[in-house]
Amino acid sequence: MERLFIGRDKIAGLCLLYSVLCRLLRCIDNRSCHVKHYHAKINDFKEAILKQNGLNTQEDEVFALNINQLREYLDNIYGSYHLTVDKNIERRMFEDAYQLDDPNQLDYFVKKNFTNKEEAGDYIVAALDKSKLNSKETLYNTVLKDIQSLKNYNDDLLTILKELDAEREVFNAEQKRREGVLNRLMGDYVAVKEKYQSKNFIPDANSTLRLTFGNIKGYSPADATYMSPFTTIKGLIEKGNSGLPEFEYPESIKAAWLEKNFGAYVKKDLNDVPVNILYNMDTTGGNSGSPIMNAHGELIGVNFDRAYDATINDFAWSEDYSRSIGVDIRYVLWIADKIDNAQFILKEMGI
Repeated sequence: MERLFIGRDKIAGLCLLYSVLCRLLRCIDNRSCHVKHYHAKINDFKEAILKQNGLNTQEDEVFALNINQLREYLDNIYGSYHLTVDKNIERRMFEDAYQLDDPNQLDYFVKKNFTNKEEAGDYIVAALDKSKLNSKETLYNTVLKDIQSLKNYNDDLLTILKELDAEREVFNAEQKRREGVLNRLMGDYVAVKEKYQSKNFIPDANSTLRLTFGNIKGYSPADATYMSPFTTIKGLIEKGNSGLPEFEYPESIKAAWLEKNFGAYVKKDLNDVPVNILYNMDTTGGNSGSPIMNAHGELIGVNFDRAYDATINDFAWSEDYSRSIGVDIRYVLWIADKIDNAQFILKEMGI
């Protein structure tokens, strides 16, 4: 079963656009629009529809309740989606998977009888080229036109995902089994280690709470440049003016900023609300969402990323450039208070 842990990542990401379509299919199947599993199987949805015994009214109602929300989500996806990039990624994935040796070879590629890695790559690229998901307009006007169109939709990507999902189910089951065994053994391992070493030792950070400390601090990644430790709403608006979709923001933010409606959340030396902060704490993968507290134990932010120059942190931390990024809690509270009018939440928190 060692092959499960070598091969499984090769098929984990199959096709962004296809997984987005599956979002709606699972949404309808589960009678809920709160979906987090992007790799839902379209064939599962079709089977679920067939089990409804012809209750078309119910199907149409669920479709209508969710279609607008899905289209808003898709608009954001298509704004940054590039078919050429997707094809390059999927080609590389299929070529790498094809070249796995026994016992790591995936059954899917054995059954396909590809003669070489190029043929495997061409296969997935051709499926992407023929898919209606390549065009937002085509998708909206055909596949997502109504529930019947969605139920009838089929292409090579559907078949590929169904066949790979069947194999991935085996991977998932084996992974759960192994994780269960390892979790049971962890306590025994620590107990034996304590007895053997007869002294205190540094615990495994992957199995314990993590704590790091430092200071809010900017840095200079290159000559004649300096990254300030604070960004502001002014900077957020300036980036939004670039027209790039990743920097879009609600107009209500700009309106409140122009009115200088900062309330108690203003940082006086900036005459603005701080948005993000830089600090030299040593974070790692899994620290996104970690609370940032000051010396008095007060929440001042939430960690979510690293500076670009600090991506090597796991291997080499440096005071000169290792910086993590968090959202300033004043910006979070300002959004809740002045933009979302969610004063009831602030009241509940005692703010």
